[in-house]
Amino acid sequence: MPRSQPPASARAAPLPQINDYASENLCWICGSTSSGTLDAYGLFTDRSGKVVKRFTVVMRCTWTGDEGVLDEDFIIPTAPCKSASGA
Repeated sequence: MPRSQPPASARAAPLPQINDYASENLCWICGSTSSGTLDAYGLFTDRSGKVVKRFTVVMRCTWTGDEGVLDEDFIIPTAPCKSASGA
């Protein structure tokens, strides 16, 4: 007997492809104007899209002439995320 497909809610979402972003025109203008500290935030999800962990990245950028250094610290809590209800 053939196996049935799992319900759509149980299947993994399709992964983004590089072509999904081909029309975007993003650029970072490097140089002394981008020196300083930047905080960024991200998250990890499970296959269903549920957020399972959040993290913070502290980036420090310094420039000497035309050479830059981007120093990153990823801060990932060890406890899992809690839902808005606290569960």
